[in-house]
Amino acid sequence: MNRLIRKFLGGKSNLAGIAAVVGLCGLVALLLTTNYLSQVELRKSGMEHLRNDMEKHAAAAGYFFSERENDLRNLAESRTVSAFFEDKALGISMEYGLKISLFGISRRFNRSRENKLIGGDHIYTRIVFIDKSGELLVDTQGVKYPEKYKWTDYLAPEDTDISIIVEHYAHPLRIMESIPYFFKGRYEGQIVAWISPEVIYNNIIKTAPGSSAGFICIGYNGKCLPQVPGTPAYIVASLPNSAEILSCNAYDFEAISENGTREEMTAIGVPIRDTSFSMILVYPSGKLPVHPLFGGAFPSIATLSVITLIVIVLFLRTNTHNLVLNVRLEEAVIREREIATKSLAL
Repeated sequence: MNRLIRKFLGGKSNLAGIAAVVGLCGLVALLLTTNYLSQVELRKSGMEHLRNDMEKHAAAAGYFFSERENDLRNLAESRTVSAFFEDKALGISMEYGLKISLFGISRRFNRSRENKLIGGDHIYTRIVFIDKSGELLVDTQGVKYPEKYKWTDYLAPEDTDISIIVEHYAHPLRIMESIPYFFKGRYEGQIVAWISPEVIYNNIIKTAPGSSAGFICIGYNGKCLPQVPGTPAYIVASLPNSAEILSCNAYDFEAISENGTREEMTAIGVPIRDTSFSMILVYPSGKLPVHPLFGGAFPSIATLSVITLIVIVLFLRTNTHNLVLNVRLEEAVIREREIATKSLAL
């Protein structure tokens, strides 16, 4: 064995081969490490870029909701609304002119609903005025909805500013903005406007960064709303509290589809300013901008390293096999010489 080792290490070609193998292994290891670290950094920068795009989109969504607040303030501050309560304070009855003032409010509300458009779609589907007793005074819908509303539930005399109402149990999803109306410091009722779900979907969800490759969910007060078009229900059901998603850069979780398939997903969430809403982008983990194990040239380098290792093993195996044969041949020659010497001595 010692003879074999000395033979192996004694040949200049063997030493050169060993040096070449060691150098090649070091080079492959360096390439793998460098590529892996660069892919991790590239993935990180890709995620940051995606988050920045989402934050810009969320800022635009926040501007959309702030404009809706301005719409409601303009309605509440309109002369037609105050004129109705001035006439009512004078003791004018519905039969003797108060209905005319009420018709003026209805016309003002309808004009606002018709004129407020985005992308050709009406922003509002319905605007109502409810008096402080819970009676529906004005309804731009004209006819009653099939659903039975308890209008007193929408009164908020304790509020001083606009609030958002989300009825996530309804289908389709109902998103409303509501403002209390005060006349000479007294609470007189509530103005409530329904925002079109199609407008929300087409201008906030559908245009969100990454929506073409993933799913967009809307968070509200810590919960993920289930009725977002295009987002499977099992994705929403698998998501944790939206506040948990907002607290980290990227949240990895496992979603279980209707057929029991487990899917690795990643969620990125950003808040929509000045609202209780948040926007959550959900990606299958393998579709993230750059995955450290599957992005870039990592598969090619990994394949090259495997091939290199196979070549190294074959080289060492062949070289060792040849050395063993040579050593055995030399030992056989030496034994024959020893036998011949002994024979001559006898």
